[in-house]
Amino acid sequence: MTTPFGANAPVLTFALRIAGLHPQLPAPAGLGTNAYEPNELSLCFTSPADVEAWREALHVPSDTVRFELRNSGIYIGFRHDVEGIQIDAFVLFDSPELTEAIAKAAALKDEVGV
Repeated sequence: MTTPFGANAPVLTFALRIAGLHPQLPAPAGLGTNAYEPNELSLCFTSPADVEAWREALHVPSDTVRFELRNSGIYIGFRHDVEGIQIDAFVLFDSPELTEAIAKAAALKDEVGV
């Protein structure tokens, strides 16, 4: 059975409310919902500062932020429940210098056994 569009109403209502409460927040490059997780709001940003601004505005604990080195770049983001809405906010960017530094740190960590 196809999930009705109305199932996304709580997520869309939440997004509109946040836009009204925090109009200064940077707009996401992509804002998404889906039929499989109707209570999830996906926010794709273009900079780590944008992710941090949203984290602070939504009062998401800083220890939920993840940093991952991926094939396509560096992922910085958080996944957290805010008022019953699962927020998945992230940025994926390419920084050759930072990618190299992270790879070296990971290799050193493995070498020392930490």
